[in-house]
Amino acid sequence: MGTIRGIVKGQVCNVRALAVDPANQGHGVGSALLKALERTLPDVARFDLTTNTVMEGNVPFYQRHGYRVTELTRYSERVILAQMSKAVGGDAEPGGVPGAPCSNS
Repeated sequence: MGTIRGIVKGQVCNVRALAVDPANQGHGVGSALLKALERTLPDVARFDLTTNTVMEGNVPFYQRHGYRVTELTRYSERVILAQMSKAVGGDAEPGGVPGAPCSNS
């Protein structure tokens, strides 16, 4: 159905993978996995992740869960990665950062 992987270093969890079988997408599986990961790590102060903007639903999905875009990195004309973050306790602002800078690094 789906899988999620988070790597904790200090008080930060880097969400390294969230994948849902295409047949199960749109049924709350990804949301349930993300919420379960967040609940499992009560000592984490922040969750970070990077997602590809080519898949149009990725950034809005994470924004609905309280993540915000902190940086955009352009690798090619089509490939732009969004670095996103969520502070535990609701400190992260919902939604993205309009006009967030793109870096080429």
